[in-house]
This record gives sequence, structure tokens and C-alpha cells, in this order.
Amino acid sequence: MREKCDKTIVRKDKKKFYIEVDNDLSDKGYKIASVMNGSNKIDINGKRHKIVPLDQVYIYGKIIVTTEKKSTAELYNEGRCVVVPSGNGLKDDYIKPARTDAVDRMRKGEIGRITAAHLIHLAQAFVRTQQFVEELWTADTINDTINPALKTVKVGYSVEPSEENNVKKALTILRIKASGYQIVSGKNSVTFIFG
Repeated sequence: MREKCDKTIVRKDKKKFYIEVDNDLSDKGYKIASVMNGSNKIDINGKRHKIVPLDQVYIYGKIIVTTEKKSTAELYNEGRCVVVPSGNGLKDDYIKPARTDAVDRMRKGEIGRITAAHLIHLAQAFVRTQQFVEELWTADTINDTINPALKTVKVGYSVEPSEENNVKKALTILRIKASGYQIVSGKNSVTFIFG
């Protein structure tokens, strides 16, 4: 059975939302790790590192937090219907099984479309963070470029406040208890931080 579209959803522009997440996390003490000239290099402790397609990387005290951000404009189409990622852009072998599982659960009626979408995006956040960690901790960088105090990397997933309960449903399916994550609530965003 196909879910009805929700005409009450207010779709927020992706770029605007990303800036709001940056502002909300900045207000809570998270510092944006600078990206070098818009390239795929990130500056941590004055050294450049290649980054995988992450939406942003923050430093909070002695912790590196990667983030995947999802605005309502990315989650819902023009008709206010949930967009479940097609899989065409999911190149990573680890994300494809997550999509298959989410879509199978959705087709069986176990979960709704929005929960399926969040399951896929959460998988993407975890996989991209793992790729980031692997790149950051290669043998030639760990000893001379990373401050030992910055060796903890956590996964962040930012959504608009209206999506908080939908993400919690997805986390329940993933068997991630509330004790397994922290929520950073801002004026315009909610960021789940894992690890």
C-alpha cells in the first residue's frame, strides 16, 4: 500500500538547512574543520587530509565529528512524498544491502517510507565516516599529522526538528538504544551523534 503524501510538510532549502546546522552546532561549541579551497582536502591540526563525500566535519574538544545532513527538501519531493534513495547513486557495497533491507521492510509493511529513507541515509553516514577514518589513519599520517588528542571520531546525522521522531524509529530498527547516541538540539536542527 502506497503512503499518502503529506501536504503539511514544509520543504526547507538544502543549502539554507546546511548553514543552519553549522550555526546550531557552532552555538554548542562545535568548530567546523576547514575545507581547503573547496577541494576534497580537510585541514586538521594544520595538515591536509583527503575526505570522502561528507557534508561537514566538526571538532568538538578532542573529538572529530563527521556529519551527514538531510533537509526536508532532500527527504520529500515537490509533492511532499518521501523520497527513498533509488540506489543508483549508492556506489558503496556496504550501503546497497542497507537499502535492500530497508526497501524489503517497507514493501512488507513493516516500516514506512520515511523510516526506510532514514535507514539508508544513516547507513551512508556510518559508511562514509568509516571511509574517512581509514583515510585519516593510514600509516603515513597517523604518526606525524594527527594530534593524539584528536583520535576519536564520531558519526553525526543532522535533520530538521520535525524529523527527530522518524530518526528515532529508524534507530530502534537498527537496535541502537538511546544510551548509544547523544542528541544536540539547536534552533533549526537536531544532530544525532554516535560513538
